Amino acid sequence: MTRSIAVATLAGVLLLSGCAAQPAATRDLTLLDTKSPVQLMRNEAADRLDPAVFDKVRKSSDASFPCVTEDGNAGGLVRQWKSSTDLALVEGADERAAAKHIVDSLVDQGWDVEESAEQSSVDLTVLSNPGSLALIEVAAADESKSSLVRVTATGPCVMTDGPDSAEVRNLG
Repeated sequence: MTRSIAVATLAGVLLLSGCAAQPAATRDLTLLDTKSPVQLMRNEAADRLDPAVFDKVRKSSDASFPCVTEDGNAGGLVRQWKSSTDLALVEGADERAAAKHIVDSLVDQGWDVEESAEQSSVDLTVLSNPGSLALIEVAAADESKSSLVRVTATGPCVMTDGPDSAEVRNLG
């Protein structure tokens, strides 16, 4: 039961933090323009995990999500690309130290910590860099049987023709 609560808490924190940090939709980019850079940034950040504590990729996801806008974003026309991966750690690994290692390596390369939230079962740090399309979220969660670090990269909000448009459907 504790494991399910930790996963649900982590998912909720990540979903809310990604939406809150995004600016208004840009008309200079398409969802297609943002997909690859966001995925690559997720992979680059995840590759910073210390191999000594890495067990396996538990799951990864790539999809567009509607942005939260002042007008409510009726029809989901304003969207962003979100790419995440859950990295399971070896038994006994300290998930907070593993996540901090990733965050520190990004900060050392010029990323800024936008916000950091600590809850009982989840630590979340949001990073930004003016040279990147993506925001990066690094979260640590203890799931009783195993620990994990989730790395999420989220692109800017862009204007689309909606969730059922050819652009969104073709991107997966």
